[in-house]
Amino acid sequence: MIEFRCQQCGATLRVPPGTEGKQAKCPQCSALMTIPTPAARPADPFRPALPADPTDFSAPPPREGAFKETTAYPDTGADPNNPFQSPQYAGAYPSHGPGRRGFYPSPILFGEVFERTWQVYKANLGLLLGGGFLIFVLMGIITQVVNVLFGVNADQFQVGFQVQVDNASSMLRQVAAGLVIQVINAFFFLGWITMTLKMARGENASLGDLFSVVPIYPQGAAIHVLFALGATIGFMLCFFPGLWFALAFGLTLYMFVDQRTGTVESFQYSYRAMRGNMLTLLGLELVMLGLIVAGVIACCVGLFLTLPFCGLLMTIAYLAATGQLPSQGEPSAPDTTP
Repeated sequence: MIEFRCQQCGATLRVPPGTEGKQAKCPQCSALMTIPTPAARPADPFRPALPADPTDFSAPPPREGAFKETTAYPDTGADPNNPFQSPQYAGAYPSHGPGRRGFYPSPILFGEVFERTWQVYKANLGLLLGGGFLIFVLMGIITQVVNVLFGVNADQFQVGFQVQVDNASSMLRQVAAGLVIQVINAFFFLGWITMTLKMARGENASLGDLFSVVPIYPQGAAIHVLFALGATIGFMLCFFPGLWFALAFGLTLYMFVDQRTGTVESFQYSYRAMRGNMLTLLGLELVMLGLIVAGVIACCVGLFLTLPFCGLLMTIAYLAATGQLPSQGEPSAPDTTP
């Protein structure tokens, strides 16, 4: 059906196909006019232009000012000639895999991780001690406030039948208080990871990084709580399942912060990176436990030295497990965040 408007009165006229070029009379004003061909109709400025071949859905042709690939990076499966794709696929930002930076599961070398941790620790001693002290104090205050609000241990001196009821009530309050504490403390964990990742990569880090995680905090807190619940349930059922869970998914929060992965992906990627590194991570955690005990023995003052070191050690271990720990003298992988 050919549709056009009368040039005299503007009425819409419809004629069957094959009548192009013939004379038609408007039923409204009786004006005579030539029936236009479809190609001769004025274009609708609000309708997108269709390709010449309706079945051709290939990428549009290159245009001036389009993004162009300038650096060779791992194949992402995207068409480098497509000027309308997102910049990270067109070469404006390098792509290294499934996340912002990408990762390549690699073995954690015990000695290398300790040596690199010590170098970064010495170079950023003031910031690490200041940040660690600030987090230690804030988390301690929050823990005490939450316990008071939930009345934890308030019924420990009850006797008689009331003890059984109060014990159950006390257990519920402890669980609720612990959950709230984990949710709040997740904010500081996210900030610590953000700050130490910058240190390990030789980037400019500051105490402000500890409080720069507000946009990712809700999802990060959910991931942290899921990990804590999974490890707790595993330890309650049997020690070894809990230990396996803690080792396999111990890098989940690091994956989320560094790779900007989803909740499920963060757990999946942690497992991929840790499949061959669980025993090494267990050894690192045992050493960290020894350092913490030594800090406690030193009138607890040593904790302000050992806790930041242990926190940095986990960050270095994450970089090693994901193939992001550069060799001595090499620059870190470029940041691909737009």
